Amino acid sequence: FEGSECIEALIPYVKAFSYTWFNLQSSKRRYLKQHETPLPYELEKGLKEEYMHESYENKIKWAVRILAKLRKDIYRDCRQELVKTISNQSVNGPCIISNPDTKNKMRRIDCLRQADKVWRLDVVMVVLFRGIPLESTDGERLTKCKECKNPALCINPYHVVLHVKELEVYLVNYINAKERKGSIRVFSRKIAHVWPEQVNFLFLASIDEGGSMKDVIGSDYLGSMLKMETDEYTEQNIPSQPDLLKMCRSRKPSLSGSPRTAKRRRTIANPSSHDETDGREVPDASASN
Repeated sequence: FEGSECIEALIPYVKAFSYTWFNLQSSKRRYLKQHETPLPYELEKGLKEEYMHESYENKIKWAVRILAKLRKDIYRDCRQELVKTISNQSVNGPCIISNPDTKNKMRRIDCLRQADKVWRLDVVMVVLFRGIPLESTDGERLTKCKECKNPALCINPYHVVLHVKELEVYLVNYINAKERKGSIRVFSRKIAHVWPEQVNFLFLASIDEGGSMKDVIGSDYLGSMLKMETDEYTEQNIPSQPDLLKMCRSRKPSLSGSPRTAKRRRTIANPSSHDETDGREVPDASASN
């Protein structure tokens, strides 16, 4: 598969949950920067429902953009194995090798237009094709299975192994314990408040709802999206995506002129400014009361 054929073949395997998840993470970061407090549960629930009911056209366009980026960052020799690997969903599939950055490490991409966060390629693949709610910082918790021959650059989502912490295992067992239903109900109500049962199908359902992608976006759109790719890939003079998390951690705090304070001043002075131009405003907590 080459070009639009590859992307069109992968669309049915993209989980509908991934669109909601990436946009929700963006909204939570934007709200935290603007208000210096986490996004309230009521607003988070409302945003989830809004992203869930986004139009089919917007979801498909987003999926095409991110798949085009992924295809560009994969070795050309591995592209023909990409569709077969995703469709088979087997751990025994071959490695899908990605193009390294200037430091010979796995590249990072933004998953939304003009995003303030970049995601490691293997994390993106796991969210897209396995529907696992990973955050951009969860790359440190991922390792590769023994079948993987190139763990540093392989982005096969079925070669990824997620390490869980003891507390997470305890909480899962605690929620599922049948003998403590009385005490579980209070704890699980908060979980259900954020992820209602109606959302569960998103983890398994595809973003492709049975419609024709060409009817929605047209062949011209597919062609324009593929123009962003560079088939003749060269490793010289390729700027790597900035690791914003490391940049923030290495930045020394300032009492008066911190980057967060300056960003907030710009936001107050210009309420129409956005961190990500996805066309959405995160509502204020006071407005919801």
